[in-house]
Amino acid sequence: LTLIVDGVPYFYANYILVEEEFEPPVIDATRTTLCAGQSTDLSTTFVGDSYQWNIPGGSITTSTDQNPGTVTFATAGDYVIELITTSCCGTSKTTDTIHVLDQVEVDLGDDIRACFLGDLPVLDGNGNDGATYAWTLNGFPTGLPFQTLETTVTGTYGVTISYGAGCSGTDEVEVEIYTVTPVDLGPDQALCPGNPLPILDAGIDNASYAWTLGGNPIGTNDIQLQVSVPGNYAVSVVEEDGCTGSDDVQVVVSQPSVFLGADINICANEAFPVLNALNQGATYEWYYEGVLIPGQVSQTLQTTQGGTYDVVITNIYGCQATDQLEINTFPSLNAAFAGPTTATLGATVSFQDQTTPAVNSWTWNFGDGTPVVTQQNPSHAFAAVGPRPVFLIASNGICSDTAYSVVDVRWDCPQLGLTAGFTTNTDTVVLSGFGNVQLTNTSTNATQYSWDFGDGSNSVPTVNPVHVYSEVGTYTITLTAINYNCTTTTTQSITVVEFGVGIEENLTDGHLQVYPNPNTGLFAVEVELETASAMAIELNNVLGQRVYQTELTPQTYWRKEFDLSSYVKGVYMLSVSTDRGVMQRKIIIQ
Repeated sequence: LTLIVDGVPYFYANYILVEEEFEPPVIDATRTTLCAGQSTDLSTTFVGDSYQWNIPGGSITTSTDQNPGTVTFATAGDYVIELITTSCCGTSKTTDTIHVLDQVEVDLGDDIRACFLGDLPVLDGNGNDGATYAWTLNGFPTGLPFQTLETTVTGTYGVTISYGAGCSGTDEVEVEIYTVTPVDLGPDQALCPGNPLPILDAGIDNASYAWTLGGNPIGTNDIQLQVSVPGNYAVSVVEEDGCTGSDDVQVVVSQPSVFLGADINICANEAFPVLNALNQGATYEWYYEGVLIPGQVSQTLQTTQGGTYDVVITNIYGCQATDQLEINTFPSLNAAFAGPTTATLGATVSFQDQTTPAVNSWTWNFGDGTPVVTQQNPSHAFAAVGPRPVFLIASNGICSDTAYSVVDVRWDCPQLGLTAGFTTNTDTVVLSGFGNVQLTNTSTNATQYSWDFGDGSNSVPTVNPVHVYSEVGTYTITLTAINYNCTTTTTQSITVVEFGVGIEENLTDGHLQVYPNPNTGLFAVEVELETASAMAIELNNVLGQRVYQTELTPQTYWRKEFDLSSYVKGVYMLSVSTDRGVMQRKIIIQ
Protein backbone atom coordinates (compact mmCIF):
# COMPACT_ATOMS: atom_id res chain seq x y z
CA LEU A 1 0.00 0.00 0.00
CA THR A 2 1.32 3.50 -0.75
CA LEU A 3 0.15 6.42 1.42
CA ILE A 4 0.25 9.79 -0.31
CA VAL A 5 -0.02 12.88 1.89
CA ASP A 6 -0.16 16.26 0.11
CA GLY A 7 1.35 14.60 -2.94
CA VAL A 8 4.20 13.09 -1.06
CA PRO A 9 4.25 9.30 -1.08
CA TYR A 10 5.02 7.41 2.13
CA PHE A 11 5.64 3.73 2.30
CA TYR A 12 3.49 1.75 4.87
CA ALA A 13 4.15 -1.89 5.56
CA ASN A 14 1.48 -4.12 7.29
CA TYR A 15 -0.39 -7.33 6.71
CA ILE A 16 -3.71 -7.75 5.02
CA LEU A 17 -6.20 -10.29 6.40
CA VAL A 18 -8.15 -11.79 3.57
CA GLU A 19 -11.24 -13.32 5.31
CA GLU A 20 -13.11 -16.31 4.06
CA GLU A 21 -16.90 -16.03 3.55
CA PHE A 22 -18.43 -16.29 7.05
CA GLU A 23 -22.06 -16.63 8.31
CA PRO A 24 -22.34 -15.82 12.06
CA PRO A 25 -24.29 -18.29 14.26
CA VAL A 26 -28.10 -17.90 14.71
CA ILE A 27 -30.17 -19.15 17.68
CA ASP A 28 -33.18 -21.19 16.56
CA ALA A 29 -36.13 -21.33 19.04
CA THR A 30 -39.36 -23.14 18.27
CA ARG A 31 -41.17 -20.45 20.30
CA THR A 32 -39.85 -17.12 21.49
CA THR A 33 -43.09 -16.29 23.35
CA LEU A 34 -44.67 -18.81 25.72
CA CYS A 35 -46.53 -18.99 29.00
CA ALA A 36 -44.93 -19.78 32.34
CA GLY A 37 -44.46 -23.53 32.76
CA GLN A 38 -44.22 -24.15 29.01
CA SER A 39 -41.16 -25.16 26.92
CA THR A 40 -39.29 -24.21 23.78
CA ASP A 41 -36.64 -26.13 21.80
CA LEU A 42 -33.23 -24.34 21.42
CA SER A 43 -30.79 -25.18 18.63
CA THR A 44 -28.38 -23.69 16.03
CA THR A 45 -27.39 -24.75 12.52
CA PHE A 46 -23.97 -23.13 12.88
CA VAL A 47 -21.08 -25.59 12.67
CA GLY A 48 -18.20 -24.52 14.91
CA ASP A 49 -15.43 -25.85 17.05
CA SER A 50 -17.13 -25.15 20.40
CA TYR A 51 -20.49 -23.94 21.80
CA GLN A 52 -21.33 -22.16 25.02
CA TRP A 53 -25.03 -21.65 25.83
CA ASN A 54 -26.22 -19.35 28.65
CA ILE A 55 -29.97 -19.81 29.31
CA PRO A 56 -31.10 -17.74 32.35
CA GLY A 57 -34.49 -18.78 33.85
CA GLY A 58 -34.59 -22.07 31.94
CA SER A 59 -34.70 -25.60 33.20
CA ILE A 60 -31.30 -25.87 31.47
CA THR A 61 -29.18 -22.84 32.34
CA THR A 62 -25.93 -23.72 30.45
CA SER A 63 -24.95 -26.13 27.73
CA THR A 64 -21.93 -26.84 25.50
CA ASP A 65 -23.98 -28.85 23.05
CA GLN A 66 -24.76 -27.52 19.64
CA ASN A 67 -28.48 -28.15 20.40
CA PRO A 68 -29.46 -27.94 24.11
CA GLY A 69 -32.96 -29.27 23.25
CA THR A 70 -36.17 -28.66 25.23
CA VAL A 71 -35.95 -25.93 27.87
CA THR A 72 -38.82 -25.15 30.28
CA PHE A 73 -39.37 -21.67 31.81
CA ALA A 74 -41.28 -21.67 35.10
CA THR A 75 -41.34 -17.94 35.86
CA ALA A 76 -42.71 -15.09 33.78
CA GLY A 77 -40.21 -12.58 32.42
CA ASP A 78 -38.00 -11.70 29.46
CA TYR A 79 -34.90 -13.89 29.28
CA VAL A 80 -31.90 -13.13 26.97
CA ILE A 81 -30.42 -16.36 25.63
CA GLU A 82 -26.67 -16.15 24.69
CA LEU A 83 -24.70 -18.44 22.36
CA ILE A 84 -20.85 -18.14 22.05
CA THR A 85 -19.15 -20.17 19.33
CA THR A 86 -15.53 -20.65 18.11
CA SER A 87 -14.48 -21.58 14.62
CA CYS A 88 -11.71 -21.06 12.16
CA CYS A 89 -12.92 -17.50 11.86
CA GLY A 90 -12.56 -16.87 15.57
CA THR A 91 -15.13 -16.31 18.32
CA SER A 92 -18.72 -15.26 17.64
CA LYS A 93 -21.56 -14.31 20.04
CA THR A 94 -25.27 -14.08 19.29
CA THR A 95 -28.40 -13.51 21.49
CA ASP A 96 -32.19 -13.93 21.36
CA THR A 97 -34.96 -13.03 23.82
CA ILE A 98 -37.52 -15.49 25.19
CA HIS A 99 -40.72 -13.82 26.45
CA VAL A 100 -42.33 -15.86 29.26
CA LEU A 101 -45.84 -14.64 30.09
CA ASP A 102 -47.75 -15.07 33.31
CA GLN A 103 -50.92 -14.90 31.14
CA VAL A 104 -51.64 -13.61 27.68
CA GLU A 105 -52.90 -10.03 27.91
CA VAL A 106 -54.94 -8.88 24.92
CA ASP A 107 -56.22 -5.31 24.68
CA LEU A 108 -58.11 -4.03 21.64
CA GLY A 109 -58.65 -0.70 23.38
CA ASP A 110 -61.84 1.24 24.12
CA ASP A 111 -65.05 0.92 22.14
CA ILE A 112 -64.86 2.75 18.85
CA ARG A 113 -67.23 4.99 16.92
CA ALA A 114 -66.47 6.01 13.36
CA CYS A 115 -68.18 7.76 10.47
CA PHE A 116 -68.86 5.45 7.53
CA LEU A 117 -67.70 8.21 5.14
CA GLY A 118 -64.18 8.25 6.59
CA ASP A 119 -61.43 5.72 7.24
CA LEU A 120 -62.90 2.70 8.97
CA PRO A 121 -61.15 1.63 12.19
CA VAL A 122 -58.33 -0.94 12.01
CA LEU A 123 -58.05 -3.21 15.03
CA ASP A 124 -54.57 -4.31 16.16
CA GLY A 125 -54.02 -7.48 18.16
CA ASN A 126 -50.49 -6.20 18.99
CA GLY A 127 -49.12 -9.60 19.95
CA ASN A 128 -45.50 -10.72 20.30
CA ASP A 129 -43.50 -12.51 17.63
CA GLY A 130 -44.79 -16.00 16.97
CA ALA A 131 -48.40 -15.21 17.85
CA THR A 132 -51.38 -16.50 15.86
CA TYR A 133 -54.63 -14.53 15.54
CA ALA A 134 -58.27 -15.62 15.24
CA TRP A 135 -60.78 -12.80 14.68
CA THR A 136 -64.59 -12.91 15.24
CA LEU A 137 -67.55 -10.59 14.52
CA ASN A 138 -70.55 -11.05 16.82
CA GLY A 139 -69.16 -14.48 17.76
CA PHE A 140 -68.59 -15.73 14.22
CA PRO A 141 -65.14 -16.11 12.55
CA THR A 142 -64.17 -13.20 10.30
CA GLY A 143 -61.14 -11.82 8.49
CA LEU A 144 -57.70 -13.36 8.04
CA PRO A 145 -55.38 -14.61 10.83
CA PHE A 146 -53.28 -11.47 10.83
CA GLN A 147 -52.32 -9.09 13.58
CA THR A 148 -54.68 -6.38 12.27
CA LEU A 149 -58.28 -6.38 11.04
CA GLU A 150 -60.09 -3.61 9.18
CA THR A 151 -63.66 -3.22 10.41
CA THR A 152 -66.53 -2.93 7.95
CA VAL A 153 -69.81 -2.96 9.89
CA THR A 154 -71.15 -2.21 13.34
CA GLY A 155 -70.76 -5.09 15.79
CA THR A 156 -68.73 -6.78 18.49
CA TYR A 157 -65.24 -7.66 17.30
CA GLY A 158 -63.06 -10.16 19.16
CA VAL A 159 -59.59 -11.65 18.79
CA THR A 160 -57.87 -14.65 20.32
CA ILE A 161 -54.07 -14.45 20.39
CA SER A 162 -52.27 -17.78 20.87
CA TYR A 163 -48.66 -18.79 21.48
CA GLY A 164 -49.24 -22.49 21.26
CA ALA A 165 -51.53 -24.86 23.07
CA GLY A 166 -52.66 -23.59 26.46
CA CYS A 167 -51.16 -20.14 25.98
CA SER A 168 -53.76 -17.70 24.63
CA GLY A 169 -55.86 -14.67 25.52
CA THR A 170 -58.93 -12.88 24.17
CA ASP A 171 -60.52 -9.42 24.11
CA GLU A 172 -63.56 -7.78 22.54
CA VAL A 173 -64.40 -4.27 21.44
CA GLU A 174 -67.65 -2.63 20.31
CA VAL A 175 -67.35 -0.88 16.96
CA GLU A 176 -70.12 1.44 15.77
CA ILE A 177 -70.01 2.52 12.16
CA TYR A 178 -72.53 5.32 12.09
CA THR A 179 -74.15 7.42 9.39
CA VAL A 180 -75.41 10.06 11.83
CA THR A 181 -72.89 11.54 14.19
CA PRO A 182 -73.85 10.48 17.74
CA VAL A 183 -73.99 13.89 19.37
CA ASP A 184 -75.08 13.70 23.01
CA LEU A 185 -75.38 16.81 25.16
CA GLY A 186 -76.73 14.68 28.02
CA PRO A 187 -80.11 14.79 29.76
CA ASP A 188 -82.05 17.96 30.44
CA GLN A 189 -80.57 19.82 33.38
CA ALA A 190 -82.40 21.52 36.21
CA LEU A 191 -80.24 23.78 38.32
CA CYS A 192 -80.93 24.96 41.80
CA PRO A 193 -80.86 28.71 42.41
CA GLY A 194 -77.26 29.85 42.94
CA ASN A 195 -75.69 26.84 41.22
CA PRO A 196 -73.16 27.60 38.43
CA LEU A 197 -74.43 27.25 34.89
CA PRO A 198 -73.02 24.18 33.10
CA ILE A 199 -70.61 23.86 30.19
CA LEU A 200 -72.12 21.87 27.31
CA ASP A 201 -69.86 19.52 25.35
CA ALA A 202 -70.71 18.22 21.87
CA GLY A 203 -68.37 15.27 22.49
CA ILE A 204 -67.15 14.91 18.87
CA ASP A 205 -63.55 15.95 18.19
CA ASN A 206 -62.22 17.41 14.95
CA ALA A 207 -65.52 18.74 13.64
CA SER A 208 -67.35 22.02 13.08
CA TYR A 209 -70.03 23.12 15.54
CA ALA A 210 -73.07 25.39 15.26
CA TRP A 211 -74.71 26.27 18.61
CA THR A 212 -78.17 27.82 19.09
CA LEU A 213 -80.22 29.07 22.03
CA GLY A 214 -83.96 28.93 21.46
CA GLY A 215 -83.25 28.49 17.74
CA ASN A 216 -80.97 31.56 17.53
CA PRO A 217 -77.21 31.19 16.75
CA ILE A 218 -74.96 31.57 19.76
CA GLY A 219 -71.33 31.01 20.66
CA THR A 220 -68.38 30.11 18.44
CA ASN A 221 -67.29 27.09 16.45
CA ASP A 222 -66.04 25.27 19.57
CA ILE A 223 -66.72 21.80 20.89
CA GLN A 224 -67.86 23.33 24.20
CA LEU A 225 -70.30 26.11 25.10
CA GLN A 226 -70.66 27.91 28.41
CA VAL A 227 -74.40 28.24 29.26
CA SER A 228 -75.24 31.85 30.00
CA VAL A 229 -78.99 31.76 30.71
CA PRO A 230 -81.62 29.01 31.14
CA GLY A 231 -83.18 27.85 27.89
CA ASN A 232 -83.13 25.25 25.13
CA TYR A 233 -79.63 24.75 23.70
CA ALA A 234 -78.88 22.83 20.51
CA VAL A 235 -75.75 21.98 18.52
CA SER A 236 -75.23 20.71 14.95
CA VAL A 237 -71.97 18.89 14.29
CA VAL A 238 -70.29 18.27 10.90
CA GLU A 239 -67.32 15.89 11.02
CA GLU A 240 -64.33 16.07 8.70
CA ASP A 241 -65.45 12.79 7.16
CA GLY A 242 -68.83 14.31 6.29
CA CYS A 243 -71.09 12.69 8.90
CA THR A 244 -73.46 15.09 10.67
CA GLY A 245 -75.49 14.98 13.84
CA SER A 246 -77.30 17.17 16.35
CA ASP A 247 -78.74 17.19 19.84
CA ASP A 248 -80.45 19.61 22.18
CA VAL A 249 -80.79 19.97 25.91
CA GLN A 250 -83.09 21.99 28.15
CA VAL A 251 -81.42 23.94 30.94
CA VAL A 252 -83.86 25.20 33.57
CA VAL A 253 -83.64 26.62 37.05
CA SER A 254 -85.66 24.49 39.49
CA GLN A 255 -86.98 26.50 42.40
CA PRO A 256 -89.27 24.27 44.49
CA SER A 257 -91.59 25.67 47.13
CA VAL A 258 -93.43 24.12 50.05
CA PHE A 259 -96.28 25.53 52.13
CA LEU A 260 -97.69 23.61 55.08
CA GLY A 261 -100.44 26.17 55.56
CA ALA A 262 -101.14 28.79 58.19
CA ASP A 263 -100.42 28.12 61.86
CA ILE A 264 -103.11 26.00 63.49
CA ASN A 265 -105.02 26.52 66.74
CA ILE A 266 -106.49 23.28 68.02
CA CYS A 267 -108.36 22.09 71.07
CA ALA A 268 -106.82 19.38 73.19
CA ASN A 269 -109.72 17.00 72.57
CA GLU A 270 -109.63 17.39 68.76
CA ALA A 271 -107.77 15.12 66.37
CA PHE A 272 -104.35 16.53 65.50
CA PRO A 273 -104.00 17.41 61.81
CA VAL A 274 -102.06 15.65 59.06
CA LEU A 275 -99.48 17.95 57.49
CA ASN A 276 -98.94 17.64 53.73
CA ALA A 277 -95.76 18.93 52.07
CA LEU A 278 -97.08 18.15 48.54
CA ASN A 279 -94.29 18.08 45.87
CA GLN A 280 -94.91 14.47 44.92
CA GLY A 281 -91.72 12.66 43.93
CA ALA A 282 -89.50 14.67 46.28
CA THR A 283 -87.75 13.36 49.38
CA TYR A 284 -88.78 14.67 52.80
CA GLU A 285 -87.24 15.38 56.19
CA TRP A 286 -89.58 16.30 59.06
CA TYR A 287 -88.49 18.09 62.23
CA TYR A 288 -90.21 18.72 65.56
CA GLU A 289 -88.88 21.56 67.67
CA GLY A 290 -85.78 21.60 65.44
CA VAL A 291 -84.98 17.89 65.91
CA LEU A 292 -85.18 15.42 63.01
CA ILE A 293 -88.05 12.95 63.44
CA PRO A 294 -86.53 9.50 62.76
CA GLY A 295 -88.18 7.44 60.04
CA GLN A 296 -90.57 10.21 58.90
CA VAL A 297 -89.74 10.44 55.18
CA SER A 298 -93.24 10.53 53.64
CA GLN A 299 -95.05 13.41 51.95
CA THR A 300 -97.46 13.62 54.90
CA LEU A 301 -96.95 13.69 58.67
CA GLN A 302 -99.56 12.80 61.30
CA THR A 303 -98.98 15.24 64.15
CA THR A 304 -99.60 14.11 67.71
CA GLN A 305 -98.89 17.18 69.84
CA GLY A 306 -98.60 20.93 69.74
CA GLY A 307 -95.34 22.64 68.83
CA THR A 308 -93.21 23.77 65.89
CA TYR A 309 -92.96 21.50 62.83
CA ASP A 310 -90.52 21.97 59.95
CA VAL A 311 -90.17 20.13 56.66
CA VAL A 312 -87.30 20.13 54.16
CA ILE A 313 -88.10 18.81 50.69
CA THR A 314 -85.53 17.85 48.05
CA ASN A 315 -86.88 17.52 44.52
CA ILE A 316 -85.63 15.19 41.80
CA TYR A 317 -83.01 17.77 40.78
CA GLY A 318 -81.57 18.03 44.26
CA CYS A 319 -83.07 21.46 44.94
CA GLN A 320 -84.49 22.13 48.39
CA ALA A 321 -87.28 24.15 49.99
CA THR A 322 -88.48 24.40 53.58
CA ASP A 323 -91.48 25.62 55.57
CA GLN A 324 -92.50 25.83 59.20
CA LEU A 325 -95.86 25.52 60.95
CA GLU A 326 -96.89 26.11 64.54
CA ILE A 327 -99.64 24.06 66.21
CA ASN A 328 -101.07 25.81 69.28
CA THR A 329 -103.19 23.69 71.64
CA PHE A 330 -105.92 25.02 73.94
CA PRO A 331 -107.86 23.35 76.77
CA SER A 332 -111.00 21.53 75.65
CA LEU A 333 -114.49 22.72 76.63
CA ASN A 334 -117.24 20.81 78.43
CA ALA A 335 -120.53 22.31 77.29
CA ALA A 336 -123.48 21.89 79.70
CA PHE A 337 -126.69 23.64 80.66
CA ALA A 338 -129.57 23.33 83.13
CA GLY A 339 -133.22 23.57 82.13
CA PRO A 340 -136.65 21.91 82.46
CA THR A 341 -137.42 18.44 81.10
CA THR A 342 -141.10 19.35 80.42
CA ALA A 343 -142.84 22.54 79.34
CA THR A 344 -146.28 23.76 78.37
CA LEU A 345 -146.76 25.09 74.86
CA GLY A 346 -146.42 28.91 74.90
CA ALA A 347 -145.26 29.07 78.54
CA THR A 348 -141.83 30.64 79.13
CA VAL A 349 -139.08 28.48 80.65
CA SER A 350 -135.44 29.34 81.47
CA PHE A 351 -132.09 27.73 80.62
CA GLN A 352 -128.78 28.33 82.38
CA ASP A 353 -125.31 27.88 80.77
CA GLN A 354 -122.98 25.66 82.88
CA THR A 355 -120.07 25.29 80.40
CA THR A 356 -116.54 24.95 81.79
CA PRO A 357 -114.15 26.65 81.38
CA ALA A 358 -115.96 29.91 80.73
CA VAL A 359 -116.77 30.79 77.12
CA ASN A 360 -117.78 33.94 75.27
CA SER A 361 -120.13 32.60 72.59
CA TRP A 362 -123.40 30.67 72.86
CA THR A 363 -125.76 29.36 70.17
CA TRP A 364 -129.10 27.89 71.31
CA ASN A 365 -131.42 25.86 69.06
CA PHE A 366 -134.70 24.85 70.66
CA GLY A 367 -135.82 22.41 67.95
CA ASP A 368 -139.22 24.03 67.37
CA GLY A 369 -138.44 26.03 64.23
CA THR A 370 -137.83 29.32 66.06
CA PRO A 371 -134.62 31.32 65.33
CA VAL A 372 -131.44 30.48 67.21
CA VAL A 373 -130.63 32.47 70.34
CA THR A 374 -127.14 33.77 71.26
CA GLN A 375 -127.74 34.75 74.92
CA GLN A 376 -125.86 32.97 77.67
CA ASN A 377 -128.94 32.20 79.81
CA PRO A 378 -132.04 32.52 77.62
CA SER A 379 -135.75 32.16 78.35
CA HIS A 380 -137.91 30.47 75.72
CA ALA A 381 -141.58 29.75 74.99
CA PHE A 382 -141.81 26.66 72.80
CA ALA A 383 -143.83 27.03 69.60
CA ALA A 384 -144.54 23.33 68.92
CA VAL A 385 -145.53 20.38 71.05
CA GLY A 386 -143.66 17.11 71.25
CA PRO A 387 -140.14 16.06 72.24
CA ARG A 388 -137.99 19.08 71.35
CA PRO A 389 -134.20 18.63 71.16
CA VAL A 390 -132.42 21.57 72.72
CA PHE A 391 -128.83 22.19 71.61
CA LEU A 392 -126.22 24.54 73.06
CA ILE A 393 -123.03 25.19 71.09
CA ALA A 394 -120.54 26.88 73.40
CA SER A 395 -117.34 28.43 72.04
CA ASN A 396 -114.42 30.58 73.14
CA GLY A 397 -113.47 31.51 69.58
CA ILE A 398 -111.08 28.56 69.17
CA CYS A 399 -112.64 25.57 70.87
CA SER A 400 -116.29 24.62 70.85
CA ASP A 401 -118.49 21.91 72.32
CA THR A 402 -122.17 20.93 72.13
CA ALA A 403 -124.61 20.05 74.91
CA TYR A 404 -127.94 18.35 74.22
CA SER A 405 -131.18 17.74 76.09
CA VAL A 406 -134.82 16.93 75.25
CA VAL A 407 -137.79 18.95 76.56
CA ASP A 408 -141.25 17.36 76.38
CA VAL A 409 -143.50 20.25 75.27
CA ARG A 410 -147.17 19.56 76.06
CA TRP A 411 -150.58 21.09 75.35
CA ASP A 412 -152.60 22.92 77.98
CA CYS A 413 -155.47 20.45 77.51
CA PRO A 414 -158.32 22.68 78.82
CA GLN A 415 -157.28 25.40 76.38
CA LEU A 416 -156.85 23.00 73.46
CA GLY A 417 -160.59 22.37 73.05
CA LEU A 418 -160.18 18.70 72.15
CA THR A 419 -163.55 16.92 71.55
CA ALA A 420 -164.46 13.39 70.43
CA GLY A 421 -167.61 12.71 68.36
CA PHE A 422 -168.96 10.49 65.58
CA THR A 423 -172.13 9.51 63.78
CA THR A 424 -173.32 6.14 62.37
CA ASN A 425 -175.23 5.29 59.25
CA THR A 426 -177.52 3.01 61.30
CA ASP A 427 -178.34 2.11 64.86
CA THR A 428 -179.15 -1.50 63.96
CA VAL A 429 -176.87 -3.84 62.06
CA VAL A 430 -178.55 -6.74 60.23
CA LEU A 431 -176.34 -9.80 59.97
CA SER A 432 -178.40 -11.22 57.12
CA GLY A 433 -177.61 -7.98 55.27
CA PHE A 434 -174.08 -6.64 54.96
CA GLY A 435 -173.61 -6.80 58.71
CA ASN A 436 -171.65 -3.55 58.88
CA VAL A 437 -171.86 -0.05 60.27
CA GLN A 438 -170.26 3.05 58.71
CA LEU A 439 -168.84 5.60 61.17
CA THR A 440 -168.22 9.30 60.47
CA ASN A 441 -165.74 11.10 62.73
CA THR A 442 -166.84 14.56 63.96
CA SER A 443 -164.03 15.14 66.49
CA THR A 444 -162.24 18.52 66.71
CA ASN A 445 -158.54 19.39 67.33
CA ALA A 446 -157.52 15.72 67.31
CA THR A 447 -154.46 14.32 65.52
CA GLN A 448 -154.98 10.64 66.28
CA TYR A 449 -157.97 8.34 66.81
CA SER A 450 -158.60 4.97 68.44
CA TRP A 451 -161.85 3.01 67.79
CA ASP A 452 -163.13 0.19 70.02
CA PHE A 453 -166.19 -1.58 68.52
CA GLY A 454 -167.07 -3.51 71.69
CA ASP A 455 -166.90 -6.96 70.04
CA GLY A 456 -163.37 -7.87 71.10
CA SER A 457 -161.82 -6.94 67.77
CA ASN A 458 -158.59 -4.92 67.73
CA SER A 459 -158.84 -1.15 67.97
CA VAL A 460 -158.18 0.74 64.76
CA PRO A 461 -156.70 4.24 64.14
CA THR A 462 -158.83 4.98 61.04
CA VAL A 463 -160.56 8.35 60.87
CA ASN A 464 -163.88 7.07 59.38
CA PRO A 465 -163.97 3.27 59.66
CA VAL A 466 -166.48 0.67 58.43
CA HIS A 467 -166.90 -2.23 60.86
CA VAL A 468 -168.47 -5.65 60.21
CA TYR A 469 -170.15 -7.51 63.07
CA SER A 470 -170.54 -11.29 63.06
CA GLU A 471 -172.62 -11.95 66.18
CA VAL A 472 -176.02 -10.78 67.37
CA GLY A 473 -175.96 -8.48 70.38
CA THR A 474 -175.73 -4.93 71.69
CA TYR A 475 -172.29 -3.31 71.48
CA THR A 476 -170.77 -0.05 72.73
CA ILE A 477 -168.60 1.80 70.19
CA THR A 478 -165.96 3.97 71.88
CA LEU A 479 -163.95 6.70 70.05
CA THR A 480 -160.86 8.11 71.74
CA ALA A 481 -159.64 11.42 70.24
CA ILE A 482 -155.94 12.17 70.88
CA ASN A 483 -153.69 15.20 70.45
CA TYR A 484 -150.25 14.39 71.89
CA ASN A 485 -150.68 14.53 75.69
CA CYS A 486 -154.44 15.26 75.62
CA THR A 487 -157.21 12.64 75.15
CA THR A 488 -161.01 12.54 75.32
CA THR A 489 -163.61 9.83 74.56
CA THR A 490 -167.23 9.40 73.46
CA THR A 491 -169.46 6.31 73.10
CA GLN A 492 -172.57 5.07 71.26
CA SER A 493 -174.49 1.79 71.42
CA ILE A 494 -175.47 -0.31 68.42
CA THR A 495 -177.71 -3.36 68.08
CA VAL A 496 -176.83 -6.32 65.88
CA VAL A 497 -179.77 -8.59 64.80
CA GLU A 498 -180.16 -11.70 62.60
CA PHE A 499 -182.58 -10.88 59.80
CA GLY A 500 -183.60 -12.56 56.48
CA VAL A 501 -184.77 -15.97 57.63
CA GLY A 502 -187.46 -16.00 54.84
CA ILE A 503 -191.21 -15.59 54.21
CA GLU A 504 -192.06 -19.08 55.30
CA GLU A 505 -191.14 -19.87 58.88
CA ASN A 506 -190.50 -23.53 58.04
CA LEU A 507 -187.24 -22.65 56.12
CA THR A 508 -184.36 -23.27 58.48
CA ASP A 509 -180.61 -22.76 58.45
CA GLY A 510 -180.21 -26.41 57.58
CA HIS A 511 -181.74 -25.92 54.14
CA LEU A 512 -178.73 -23.72 53.03
CA GLN A 513 -175.15 -24.79 53.71
CA VAL A 514 -171.90 -22.85 52.88
CA TYR A 515 -168.60 -24.56 53.66
CA PRO A 516 -166.00 -23.77 54.59
CA ASN A 517 -166.90 -20.34 55.86
CA PRO A 518 -164.80 -18.24 56.38
CA ASN A 519 -162.58 -19.42 53.47
CA THR A 520 -159.81 -18.35 51.06
CA GLY A 521 -162.16 -18.01 48.10
CA LEU A 522 -162.71 -21.74 47.54
CA PHE A 523 -166.07 -22.86 48.98
CA ALA A 524 -169.19 -24.89 48.15
CA VAL A 525 -172.92 -23.90 48.40
CA GLU A 526 -175.54 -26.63 48.92
CA VAL A 527 -179.37 -26.17 48.95
CA GLU A 528 -181.62 -29.05 50.00
CA LEU A 529 -185.45 -28.53 50.17
CA GLU A 530 -188.23 -30.83 51.34
CA THR A 531 -190.36 -30.14 48.24
CA ALA A 532 -189.31 -29.01 44.77
CA SER A 533 -189.17 -25.26 44.20
CA ALA A 534 -187.85 -22.84 41.59
CA MET A 535 -184.71 -21.02 42.85
CA ALA A 536 -183.02 -17.67 42.07
CA ILE A 537 -179.44 -17.48 43.41
CA GLU A 538 -177.34 -14.27 43.69
CA LEU A 539 -173.88 -13.56 45.15
CA ASN A 540 -172.97 -9.88 45.72
CA ASN A 541 -169.97 -8.10 47.29
CA VAL A 542 -170.20 -5.62 50.14
CA LEU A 543 -170.77 -2.76 47.66
CA GLY A 544 -173.78 -4.55 46.16
CA GLN A 545 -171.97 -5.51 42.96
CA ARG A 546 -173.13 -8.83 41.53
CA VAL A 547 -170.54 -11.60 41.44
CA TYR A 548 -172.79 -14.56 40.48
CA GLN A 549 -176.43 -15.07 39.40
CA THR A 550 -178.49 -18.03 38.17
CA GLU A 551 -182.16 -19.19 38.02
CA LEU A 552 -183.15 -22.85 38.41
CA THR A 553 -186.24 -24.88 37.48
CA PRO A 554 -188.15 -26.50 40.36
CA GLN A 555 -185.94 -29.00 42.17
CA THR A 556 -185.19 -30.12 45.67
CA TYR A 557 -181.35 -30.16 45.57
CA TRP A 558 -178.68 -27.82 44.13
CA ARG A 559 -174.91 -27.66 44.75
CA LYS A 560 -172.07 -25.53 43.30
CA GLU A 561 -168.37 -25.10 44.05
CA PHE A 562 -167.10 -21.50 43.82
CA ASP A 563 -163.53 -20.21 43.18
CA LEU A 564 -163.28 -16.56 44.22
CA SER A 565 -159.58 -16.75 45.17
CA SER A 566 -158.75 -14.00 42.63
CA TYR A 567 -161.42 -11.66 44.06
CA VAL A 568 -160.91 -8.97 46.68
CA LYS A 569 -160.96 -10.33 50.22
CA GLY A 570 -163.92 -9.26 52.33
CA VAL A 571 -167.61 -9.95 52.98
CA TYR A 572 -169.92 -11.31 50.24
CA MET A 573 -173.71 -11.86 50.57
CA LEU A 574 -175.36 -15.05 49.17
CA SER A 575 -179.18 -14.90 48.59
CA VAL A 576 -181.31 -17.95 47.63
CA SER A 577 -184.97 -17.12 46.72
CA THR A 578 -187.48 -20.02 46.68
CA ASP A 579 -191.23 -20.43 46.37
CA ARG A 580 -191.35 -20.63 50.13
CA GLY A 581 -189.09 -17.72 51.03
CA VAL A 582 -185.55 -16.26 50.92
CA MET A 583 -182.44 -17.63 52.63
CA GLN A 584 -179.25 -15.51 53.03
CA ARG A 585 -175.71 -16.21 54.15
CA LYS A 586 -172.74 -13.91 54.73
CA ILE A 587 -169.58 -15.42 53.20
CA ILE A 588 -166.23 -14.17 54.51
CA ILE A 589 -163.20 -14.49 52.22
CA GLN A 590 -159.94 -13.99 54.10
